[in-house]
Amino acid sequence: MREGGMRRRAVSGGGDGLVKLWDLQDGRELLSMAGHTAEVVCVQFNSSVMVSGSTDSKIRVWNYQGRCQWVLEDHIGVVRCLCLRGDRLVSGGDRKRIVVWDVKNGEKLHAVHRQQSLLHRMLVTDTKIITASPDSPGTISIISYW
Repeated sequence: MREGGMRRRAVSGGGDGLVKLWDLQDGRELLSMAGHTAEVVCVQFNSSVMVSGSTDSKIRVWNYQGRCQWVLEDHIGVVRCLCLRGDRLVSGGDRKRIVVWDVKNGEKLHAVHRQQSLLHRMLVTDTKIITASPDSPGTISIISYW
């Protein structure tokens, strides 16, 4: 589950492949979105879109009417982490690959193959991608890309 900049809202993904938008004030489910064919393991959202990554190797970009705007496909294996900054999405997962996307038009902007190990955590700044992996405890990687 991820609580984002929209106050009193959260997005979650589950083993059933569903992505859900919640009202945190009263616990109501506002939207339930189907499309993934396997477990949803990571979510991000901002005031424009919701994004989900899955063990089906796909990323889905959802609007706030519950419709899938884009299916982003460039990963082989589980998409384990997402970072959404404005219109840019950075994704990573099991196949030592980081991809930068434009979520407004669904385009892949960059793919980075330099990740040394499985990617499970990621922080994106204005100029860098900082990653961590369970394969290398105590080690982080820093990639400059902007």
